[in-house]
Amino acid sequence: MLAVALSCPLIAAAVAWSLPATLRQRSWVKSNGKDFRLADVGSPIVVMTMAYTACQKVCSNTSLVLGEIQRRFDLMKQPAEFVVVSYDPRNDSPADWQEYRQRRGLQRANWHFLTGDADSTRVLARQLDLDFWTYHEHIVHDFRIVLFDSHWKVIAEVDWSSVDRLPEILRQSVLTARP
Repeated sequence: MLAVALSCPLIAAAVAWSLPATLRQRSWVKSNGKDFRLADVGSPIVVMTMAYTACQKVCSNTSLVLGEIQRRFDLMKQPAEFVVVSYDPRNDSPADWQEYRQRRGLQRANWHFLTGDADSTRVLARQLDLDFWTYHEHIVHDFRIVLFDSHWKVIAEVDWSSVDRLPEILRQSVLTARP
């Protein structure tokens, strides 16, 4: 098992935690205006990150990586839900998220764009280890995409450098989940 962990540092670094049930029960608002709880996601894989609609740099790259993950999951016939939570709850309304989705061609039903209250946003960002702060009129933030299993345990973090390894990451997560 140690050899597997050492050969796959993304998995080794990520398996130590899961998203707390209290956070999964919090209420968010989807881009369609309906209430949503993370606990209601029923998928073997959940791909989660944070972004905001007015972002000009990092969030565009995040969208591209998420789209590539979706494309690769489609090729593997791997069902997954994608959850993107706003860093900017004061300004990201459901209508803003709808426009964001349309502009980027992210209209699939398995993609959820959420806005919550300021406290829930801070708590989630801290849990995902995503720092963010306001600088002038912009939000400066980290880039991280986290893959969870159906029990909200972390499988891995994914970025451009590891997207090619998705089959291996998923295969290793199944191996490490065995009792």
